[in-house]
Amino acid sequence: MGEIPREFGASIRSNSHNCLEDNAGCVETFALEAEYSDFLRFIGIVRGAAESLSVEYTVVPIGTMQPEGGEH
Repeated sequence: MGEIPREFGASIRSNSHNCLEDNAGCVETFALEAEYSDFLRFIGIVRGAAESLSVEYTVVPIGTMQPEGGEH
């Protein structure tokens, strides 16, 4: 999981780490703002991480951004 901040730091808007009770593991939560292809690459890296026992994700599109000076 260590390569995620290096590779996706500009796209990560929020990240939290929570430890589960009785040493049952941890839960990492990421909120990304990225192109779809970058998001898919992010999921692939998380799935391939040695620390990942299971990966669940929810994609919630929050809209598209207009370029500066673009029409609203």
